Amino acid sequence: MNYRILTDLSEIQKELSGTEPVAFDFETAPDDPYRMEPRAALDPHRSHIAGCSFSTKEGDAFYVPVAHRAGRNTPDPDAWGTTRHACADSDYTLRLYYKFNAWFDRYLPRHRWIVEHLESPTAVYVGMMKYNGILMDRPLMESKQEICEEKIAEYRKKIDAMTDGSRLAPTPAQGPSGTGCTSR
Repeated sequence: MNYRILTDLSEIQKELSGTEPVAFDFETAPDDPYRMEPRAALDPHRSHIAGCSFSTKEGDAFYVPVAHRAGRNTPDPDAWGTTRHACADSDYTLRLYYKFNAWFDRYLPRHRWIVEHLESPTAVYVGMMKYNGILMDRPLMESKQEICEEKIAEYRKKIDAMTDGSRLAPTPAQGPSGTGCTSR
């Protein structure tokens, strides 16, 4: 494995120029107030990016330290554990990219479009909604519920007129009004 630290911008540019794909992985560290909390480094509100690793070919990766709080942001003997771990992450990401793309191309060529255009973008937005919550206008939702119930009542009258009032009784799941709408 050719895992190393790069800190010179021209060397980094040379390594990345004209190559694709480029796999990368961010290494994060907890901010000072959260240093003792387990898993704080995984929370973007309690951590910062300490460095980034890049891989452009299998078995070859480099780590760019940017904001280490312990030690210097240059190659030193203590950084090798971090460098090896970070470079392995981007190297394995690149390997998985090739492995999964080859599998998709062979067995599910049409699935690639679904993943790239539907699943991946949807996952991003679902993740944002999970983390941030979903903003809702409760009064607007309640007014829409009223409109919904009025429309259902209107349709029921039309159905009753067409069937001489002999429609089926509502199911328990629909509730006493038979609409399925509930108010709280």
